[in-house]
Amino acid sequence: MAKFVVKRKTFGIAEAAQNTIGTAAETAGNVADTKIGGMVGGLATGGAIQSALGLGLGPLGWLAGAALGTAATRAAGKGLKSLGESIKTD
Repeated sequence: MAKFVVKRKTFGIAEAAQNTIGTAAETAGNVADTKIGGMVGGLATGGAIQSALGLGLGPLGWLAGAALGTAATRAAGKGLKSLGESIKTD
């Protein structure tokens, strides 16, 4: 008669939480690192960046702030993606 051995792998609660957090961070980073995600972040932060940097050029200052916000959003997305990959235990 043949004998079969089933391998079992157990996961702790901390490891499961670590994988969940890593996946969430990686997904958020993937979204922020896209062109559309970067533009949405730039449009959302354009006025705040314009005010913070004192770019008082009206619409041109807002566009400059939005461009900086887009670059910052994409850079943050790359960082989140990398962080998420390094957190996961898989």
